[in-house]
Amino acid sequence: PTIALQEMNDLAQAQVDATKQLHPPDTMLLPPTLYGYAAVTLMNTANPSGETVLSQFLKTQPYIRTVDWWRPLETAGATGGKRVICYKRDPKVAKVAIPMETVSNEPEHRGLKFIVPLEARYGGVIVKLPLAIRYLDVA
Repeated sequence: PTIALQEMNDLAQAQVDATKQLHPPDTMLLPPTLYGYAAVTLMNTANPSGETVLSQFLKTQPYIRTVDWWRPLETAGATGGKRVICYKRDPKVAKVAIPMETVSNEPEHRGLKFIVPLEARYGGVIVKLPLAIRYLDVA
């Protein structure tokens, strides 16, 4: 448990150092398996106080306010492994480009079903400050 906690703290601190404290991270995304591990693993099993790795991290980390999970991170690493993302949740850092909102067209009757065609466009993620986003590939 202390190794996981140390790696999470090191990732957040590396981003603070890389941006010279201009863009400290406030959000960390974990793969669901690592999030589950951090959320239920007790820091001290000999003297259980109910303090998990995740609760200890959020209590002691001065920058991170939100830790959440995201399924695509299970295989997002460079070698197909797990990846952790640490970033500042701010439109000045990164934003999603949506050139066309979802539009639903008239329902079409096909056999005994009604099909409602949808149309949308997605432009990806625009990263404006690359140093304000940090990755950690986990073996």
